[in-house]
Amino acid sequence: MKMTKTIKLSDNAYAVLDAQKIGKETFSHTVLRLTGELSKRTPLSSFAGIWKGDKEVENIYKKILRDRHRQRPRWMDFETGKHRRG
Repeated sequence: MKMTKTIKLSDNAYAVLDAQKIGKETFSHTVLRLTGELSKRTPLSSFAGIWKGDKEVENIYKKILRDRHRQRPRWMDFETGKHRRG
């Protein structure tokens, strides 16, 4: 559940925090970024290769590739807006 809290900032503190925002970033995101909390999250790149060598995953991947090759391409006729098989 997402909770919100009200905090009081002086005008000066608000102006400093507002100046630190990037684009349409929320104040919550700005605070998390500035305090380093966002960098504590697990980077997506750490999951690269996590399933390498897993035979079940390899078999599923091979089946997906086989199924993709069996499918006939579909083309769209932009004048009529209808699909046709290639």
